[in-house]
Amino acid sequence: MVGRILRDRFSVLGRIGGGGMGEVFYALQMPMDRPVALKVLHSEKLKDSLRFLFEAYAACRLANPHTVTIYDFDRSQDGIIYIAMEHVSGATLEDLMRDGPMPSIRVARIGAQIASALIEAHDLEIVHRDIKPENVMVVDFPGEIDFVKVLDFGIAKLALPTQLTMEGGLVGTPVYMAPEQAKAEPLDGRADIYALGALLYHMLVGQPPFEGDLYQLVFAKTQRAPERMSDRRDDLDIPAELEEIVMQMVATEPEDRPQTAFEVFVRLAGIAGMSVPLTSKANTGNEGGGDE
Repeated sequence: MVGRILRDRFSVLGRIGGGGMGEVFYALQMPMDRPVALKVLHSEKLKDSLRFLFEAYAACRLANPHTVTIYDFDRSQDGIIYIAMEHVSGATLEDLMRDGPMPSIRVARIGAQIASALIEAHDLEIVHRDIKPENVMVVDFPGEIDFVKVLDFGIAKLALPTQLTMEGGLVGTPVYMAPEQAKAEPLDGRADIYALGALLYHMLVGQPPFEGDLYQLVFAKTQRAPERMSDRRDDLDIPAELEEIVMQMVATEPEDRPQTAFEVFVRLAGIAGMSVPLTSKANTGNEGGGDE
């Protein structure tokens, strides 16, 4: 793949990494020489090409500053299916979490920005389905510390009755996925709220809400709520209001969680001392000292 030029537009320069459905390459978009991340569908997944392109179309509709921008998607002359997206340099949240529990205000600030990206997606009936540390980039710009970019809306599923699936299997990461997702039930934006809550729990405590193999995880999260963070790590100073919203977000039943990403954003932004827009449709990319 390296050294190829796709559709006379993308010069592939190197490999970045790979995931469940494809590999990601560093490329330049010609003629403007714009750096892009090029996600290419695995050849063995070609039967999923309709889903891949459908979800790329969905992701192209997203314009929140905390969502990685999709520039183009297509099929090459020889059948290679790709998505060209904004190339982001920085650390993944997975990298930052390796050092153990993170400061509460930093967690709230990062979480608010992830929620901001979800506001727009959910307004468009797009469910991400795989909020996890590897899908969150944290970038420092001049005057912008811990600016968040959410990746991989390219595997998002539109919240519609007729849905394309990966051969009937689960799409998502079991440690963070909502109970209803683990049971392969219909999803809405509240599944993303659970996943974000599980991620915030992990950031604050240094461990996810539940651990174990796939079957242990599915059983545990469908049967009971996670242990409160203050009980699990009483040596950590987690603000009561932050623990309250995180524990609500990881409630077993969707109706017991915050019902919208906007509510989550407002509450996390308040904890982090960030300003809050008036409506869920507002551009939330430049409030509160550069973060939202």
